[in-house]
Amino acid sequence: MTHEQNKIIKAAQDLVRVNLGGEPTGHDFFHVERVVGLARLLAEPYPEIDHYVLVLSAWLHDIDDRKIVYHGAHVNVDEFMLLNHVDSHTAERVKDIIDNLSYSSSLKGKKETTLEGKIAQDADRLDAIGAIGIARAFAYGGNKGRLLVDPTHSTPATVDHFDEKLFKLEALMNTPLAKKMAHERSAFMKQFIETFENEVKQSKSALPSE
Repeated sequence: MTHEQNKIIKAAQDLVRVNLGGEPTGHDFFHVERVVGLARLLAEPYPEIDHYVLVLSAWLHDIDDRKIVYHGAHVNVDEFMLLNHVDSHTAERVKDIIDNLSYSSSLKGKKETTLEGKIAQDADRLDAIGAIGIARAFAYGGNKGRLLVDPTHSTPATVDHFDEKLFKLEALMNTPLAKKMAHERSAFMKQFIETFENEVKQSKSALPSE
């Protein structure tokens, strides 16, 4: 990357630190930093890609996330691009990656069409599974007022999120390394959920029958 591109990346990092530094839902600065690191790792076999677009997309992918800021538009990204004089072609490429990145976008039929987008998507999904994914799921659920578990399934509970989404992510990875890492992380989650459910059953079995 050029000196100017590195300056813009640093500005994006600073923006995320300010806007998401105290975010309690698991979409905080350190989540974004991990996604950037994973994106760089997954990109190593592909020297031909545009690393600037990839890294900039990874840093900015949650800055306008509707789960956090609720406006559902590129308000902060557009302002960032304008203030930092990012050329329109790069800005559109970054926004296109961000638009297609999330799991909810996949459910709507949206797909990443570039290798940069596929790598950024894999990186974000990898941080949603494994040990970190477990921690983030319960952090998000707690922030939204959800129960850990409801054996009656009458109210939303965080543990249900594993079957609803997290266990599905392994099959959605794009790159070979991400597939391998996702398999390992998913196996850890499955072991956790098995233990979790066994402990719930064990405690419930000691209760008097109704």
